[in-house]
Amino acid sequence: MSGKKIALLPGEGFHDPVFQFLTQSIIQAGADYDLLSQREMIVQSGTGHHLLSSNKAIHDAYVSDYDLLLLPGGYMEPLSQDPEVLEFIALFFDSEKVIAAFGDGISLLLHTGELKNRDLCAPAIYRAALEEAGARCYSQRKVISKGGLITGYRMESLRSFYSKIQETVKQKNIRERLLLARFEQMEQRFETLLRRFPIYNNAASVSPVYFFR
Repeated sequence: MSGKKIALLPGEGFHDPVFQFLTQSIIQAGADYDLLSQREMIVQSGTGHHLLSSNKAIHDAYVSDYDLLLLPGGYMEPLSQDPEVLEFIALFFDSEKVIAAFGDGISLLLHTGELKNRDLCAPAIYRAALEEAGARCYSQRKVISKGGLITGYRMESLRSFYSKIQETVKQKNIRERLLLARFEQMEQRFETLLRRFPIYNNAASVSPVYFFR
């Protein structure tokens, strides 16, 4: 997680222990996060003991700047009615970046249209809505991590939830490095192939498109 940037999007009334554990774990791992909101504002915890100042409004955030989207819970209804919030989350899905939702944070995913054929660890109260969205709900599981989506809701599983975040981000990094290495290898082979063609010696550069005309 070292050096990673996380988009953290809590709802009003978030659960203090969940938020504290996740943010402290992120910092201890050497990662950084932006606390996002619908606009730059104060986000209050469920007990009222914590008032958090958002450092970035959602419309000023770019998905490309982040490695992970973390939804730690809270009252999600206002966020679920905001098109900019839903578009932001949808772009994370489209970019195949890691998304982690805990507790009521899962409810926000219901409004994205991105849950078809996905498995989620969620409270039974969400089962009907998840199935309607085309997802499968497993209330008895501790945590589910599949296809870059990590979900959980039990306090006793919070450490496992965070461990899955670390594991998934690490695996994604490995896959990305392998893909980059393969691309560089293909590029080198293409350069070798180009040198076999006379036209290569008569032009400063040749586009790969030339050979597919």
